[in-house]
Amino acid sequence: MKNKWLITKAILIILLTSIACSTKVRCPKFNFRVLDWLPYSIGDSILLINDSRDSTIILTINKIQIDHTTHYIPDLDCGTCDDRIEFNDVSDEIGNLHFELWLNDSNIALEEYFIMDTYFSNSVPNYHFHQFYTFNGDEYENVKVFKNISIDALFSTLIIAKDFGVVGLMDKDSVLWRFLNKVPREKKPKNYYINNISCE
Repeated sequence: MKNKWLITKAILIILLTSIACSTKVRCPKFNFRVLDWLPYSIGDSILLINDSRDSTIILTINKIQIDHTTHYIPDLDCGTCDDRIEFNDVSDEIGNLHFELWLNDSNIALEEYFIMDTYFSNSVPNYHFHQFYTFNGDEYENVKVFKNISIDALFSTLIIAKDFGVVGLMDKDSVLWRFLNKVPREKKPKNYYINNISCE
């Protein structure tokens, strides 16, 4: 009788464990506040001007795609609340731009920026966050500064300000291109594609 009870108990534990592992975990809704750092819509252009050389850089947003995880099952290898935001296609890395942001539980985990074939990321030691940042006479609040120390890179520094997006680029000769219009952009993109995905 005792052995029968132990077997029944073991079966119940296995069943309960199996049910718990296969339970769906629902992820929070996509956090649009993340896009305060890159407040662009499809068709927008980023115009940067260099006063000393009287030249401009125009970068165009052709695509915005959001891959949002709605739910997952804990016992699967792919089970996390991860999101991905992509601006333009990989083919736009040369000559224009390609941005990718990877989110975990609605927080930015990894940022990758390709601008005219120059790579910037928050995964390298040369990345810094500033509560306040001033360059070329303009002051911004909440600023991310990315560095590329490669001698072959076209640009050495990328400056991104919350509510503005890309506000500055510096080339390897320390020549600065700056964003002309110091007016915050709309915080939520007007047009984008959101792809709801799940892991099950």
